[in-house]
Amino acid sequence: MKKLFIILLTTTALISFKSYAGPTGESPYDPLIESYITVSKLADSGNINAIKNKQVIYSFLTLGQKDAVNALAHSKYEKVAVLKAVKLRKK
Repeated sequence: MKKLFIILLTTTALISFKSYAGPTGESPYDPLIESYITVSKLADSGNINAIKNKQVIYSFLTLGQKDAVNALAHSKYEKVAVLKAVKLRKK
């Protein structure tokens, strides 16, 4: 009976510890990247202050964040190119 109790206790402890496990310090939401994306959209519309802020925010990004931002920008330009190609085919 004691062995069964110990097995159940350790199993419960292991399961409860696993529920709190996860990557620390990693979040899918990054406020600095979100700020850069917002300022980038404003800069694309011609806002002069946003153009300056875009350069400042980009200087604060880490290498991984810069890669993520560049990948997002690259995918955006690919989508625009595909849309333009579709419009040209329709004409």
